[in-house]
Amino acid sequence: MFRYPVRGRISSSPALYDIDGDGRLEVIIGGPRLFVLTPEGRSLRGWPRKGRKPFASSPAVGDIDGDGNPEVVVGCDDGKVYAWDARGDILKGWPVTTGRDVFSTPALADIDGDGHPEVIVGSDDGRLYVLDGEGAAVAGFPVATGGFISSSPAVGDIDKDGRPEILVGSWDKKIHGWRSDGSRLPGWPFQTGHFVWSSPILADIDGDGKLEIIVASDLLYVLSSSGQTISMGSTGGGYCVASPAMAGGGGNPLILSAAASVVASRLEGGWTKTLEEPATVLRCSAPSNMGGYVWSSPVQADVDGDGENEILVASWDGSIHVLRETGKEMPEMVLVTSRQLFSTPAIGDIDKDGHLEVAVGSWDGHVYVWKARAEDSEADWPMFKGGPTRTSVVKRVYQYGRSIALIQDQMARGMPEFDEARLNPPVPVHRVPTFLAVGGKNLGSARGATMWYRVMGESGDHPVPMLRSGDNLIGIVQPLGALRKVSLHVECTRPDGGQVRAPPAGEWTFTVAPPVLANLRRAIRLENPINDIAPAAHGSLP
Repeated sequence: MFRYPVRGRISSSPALYDIDGDGRLEVIIGGPRLFVLTPEGRSLRGWPRKGRKPFASSPAVGDIDGDGNPEVVVGCDDGKVYAWDARGDILKGWPVTTGRDVFSTPALADIDGDGHPEVIVGSDDGRLYVLDGEGAAVAGFPVATGGFISSSPAVGDIDKDGRPEILVGSWDKKIHGWRSDGSRLPGWPFQTGHFVWSSPILADIDGDGKLEIIVASDLLYVLSSSGQTISMGSTGGGYCVASPAMAGGGGNPLILSAAASVVASRLEGGWTKTLEEPATVLRCSAPSNMGGYVWSSPVQADVDGDGENEILVASWDGSIHVLRETGKEMPEMVLVTSRQLFSTPAIGDIDKDGHLEVAVGSWDGHVYVWKARAEDSEADWPMFKGGPTRTSVVKRVYQYGRSIALIQDQMARGMPEFDEARLNPPVPVHRVPTFLAVGGKNLGSARGATMWYRVMGESGDHPVPMLRSGDNLIGIVQPLGALRKVSLHVECTRPDGGQVRAPPAGEWTFTVAPPVLANLRRAIRLENPINDIAPAAHGSLP
């Protein structure tokens, strides 16, 4: 359909919503500014709007002020949360200032019973905010965690008390739960083995009328409303940034998680039950190679018109990969941009012609919308966090037996050896400086590792979760536009909880140059529509 230039990288995930009341869906997405795009690929009147810095947070849409019209709410890298009406006018009382960047995506839900949704959002200041339609803090909030909140909150009634609860992950390696009055949920927080950047989803997976909590970090966790572990499964050997999603129906729904490794990210999952099995267990299917890191979250819909849902996953290789629910990729349907994809795709009938479209934002500075020939059909999980209000609640109820077996982590838990550790110089990976930590044979089995780096001339250290690559660890640094010095060290958590630092004192220092611009153009694949996806862009990419 179209390719819209925004003149800057896009990490935000689009929301699809009819914000102007014309019966069609607009594409609402952050980037250097907050954009609202019509089905024709034009900016809606009154938009875009800007903050003092870019918008990496994803927009949520809903009527937060009770006027009967939708508003757009989004976090900004300037540390503020913004809210605009459909015309692009800032709402009274907004923006609201937090203590640091707001990467977290707001969820819109009525938690105080006043009939209007509140704005629930985390900040890198480590606090969770709940704000009313005029930007005022709801009683009992904000509440604090012990680390950054990059995770986006999930909001739903998990304990069946008639009021929604709030679940969110933090860089303190915990998943936190609060009641609507700001008090702690009994049994929470839940301790994981690594930072929790991923956002939880809430789904009734056993048909008992209660929502379970599914979240990814070092493992894929399935938790009860009381914070007890129901099941755990591997995420493919890497730390998970992507948020999980639910797909499938009937007797074999899937819990999807996208992890990362130096070779390829992996999509896997699978709740399976047969007559021979006494209990429902979490099993990992064979992971699918996504061609690069996956920080985007999976979505699903029937995009080829065969009556079965496909799974769409965006990767750092610049492509949206389309997979069957069996995990088999459909290479004839890969959708390609020219740079990394952090954005989670959104699927819907944008122009209301009866057929689905796929929208995504790319680091190449464009919003892409492709048309699928499949007819419009309802999907369980068509966009990031399930829908435009971003509450992360799965509507479908899965009818499994009540007995759920606990599957323990199968990964080796050897002692990391940093005595021989060294850090290899950066290697360009899609224009992002990538460092490889090489140590003893058990380095890659550490419970967690963080690379702390500082770019000379900038203030503040940047913590980056490191990913496993065999017995080594990898970490990435922000793209650099000029020759810069970077100093860094690595902190590792042993299986026994002890901390190890490498180097033991001081920092490694490197001079990092902008990577040579690789030829990432794949115009030939865009210029030749194949099978059921008809790309919108024609001609060479910039």
